[in-house]
Amino acid sequence: MDMKKLRLAAIAAPLLALATFASSLPAAADDQKSIALSLPFASAPFYWAAANGFKDEGEKLGYKVIINNADNSVERQVAHIDNYRVTNVAGAAAIAADADALKPSITQYMAAGHPFFAIDRDIHADITGLLVTDNVVAGKTLGQYIKGKLAGKKIKALVLYGPVSVVPFIDRLSGFLSVFANDPDFTLVGTPDVEVDAGKALATVTTYMQSNPDINVIYSVTDLTNSGAIAALKSMSKLVPASDPNHIYIVGVDGNSETLGEIRAGTTDASFSQYPYLQGIWTARAIDYYLKGSGDSIPKGLYFGGDLVTPDNIANFKNLWGDVAFKQDIVQ
Repeated sequence: MDMKKLRLAAIAAPLLALATFASSLPAAADDQKSIALSLPFASAPFYWAAANGFKDEGEKLGYKVIINNADNSVERQVAHIDNYRVTNVAGAAAIAADADALKPSITQYMAAGHPFFAIDRDIHADITGLLVTDNVVAGKTLGQYIKGKLAGKKIKALVLYGPVSVVPFIDRLSGFLSVFANDPDFTLVGTPDVEVDAGKALATVTTYMQSNPDINVIYSVTDLTNSGAIAALKSMSKLVPASDPNHIYIVGVDGNSETLGEIRAGTTDASFSQYPYLQGIWTARAIDYYLKGSGDSIPKGLYFGGDLVTPDNIANFKNLWGDVAFKQDIVQ
């Protein structure tokens, strides 16, 4: 499938569903109401991009915007949502640290008539809506890229996985593997959990390459582990250009700044670049629509596409989120 069409199909329909009634709404909120977003931790560039989109659009719509950082504490994120209820924040959202732990607080918050949205990953509660990358499409896109690059050759893939409870990672793996279903030329060597840690990725790739020297694909379910894979291959003198028949393909999902640098340097072959800033924008808009009486018209799920970025096409992109220096001083 044409990648541009795939991207547009994944993102256009749900956004149009919201936009159809947007023009009839007032431009600003009344009485400087507050809206809020809770982040699970501060180290992921994706989260800052989403937070900046949420803040920029929320303030444009006339709201006071609150951004909180849970700093790797589920308990702190629960406290954020409890505080939103106590202080009567008009609408809120979260990138959940834990899909189950937040449910009681969210349920109590929504009982007062407030909308609550999830960004990036679902929450096990009856929330107003979910805004997320279509991670199955992300995995399929990278699988199709690899299949095209290694057509007619044996493929031995190592997947650098994350915590098995993270739904986006599950979807990215299933989408990738679906491309190779019943393919006799494809072998999945392993799916080790490297805990989204580049250091653990380095050690893991080194170990797997020693016992499986014919691995020719390393797929990271998050680009945050790419640097570990690159370092491992470099230390073993296996980091060679794509023109070399011994080249090992490194691909992943995210499109952060570090990964774009690796693609430009030729050490990473492809990334499925997400739209986190846009997800933040549409979360603020969806809250606004709900508060202005259009809650029934908001789709339950807004699934965003992405861009397949490679050394061959990266110069054609002008607005990749990974090339933007998003503010990190926006936390209350």
